[in-house]
Amino acid sequence: MRFQLKNVGVISEADMLLDNITLIAAENDSGKSTIGKALFTLINTMNYFEDEEEHKKVAQLFVSPIRANLSLDEQERAINDAVHKIKKESLDYRARNATDISDLQNIIKEQSMLQKIHITLS
Repeated sequence: MRFQLKNVGVISEADMLLDNITLIAAENDSGKSTIGKALFTLINTMNYFEDEEEHKKVAQLFVSPIRANLSLDEQERAINDAVHKIKKESLDYRARNATDISDLQNIIKEQSMLQKIHITLS
């Protein structure tokens, strides 16, 4: 997986290929923790979504620049709003196309968990 960061924390630009085992080593205060937090946020966010179309939409959130003049809280709110919208659209689509009661029960369970989804930026 290719992972790129621009203007995040102390990192002005980073382009990494993450494959099998990847070692990130550098001097103190060079952005290693920032990379780790960004990866954790991306992977943790992706775990909320099951199908490939959802993954593509969420991945777009992380490659689309968030306006630099937004505060961290505003950026966090914008990402959370977008993630909730994507997940809700996906659940609505699945509900419309559900073929049996167990599908609907799973969708209802996921809908009840929707408000518990929260992405934290730091």
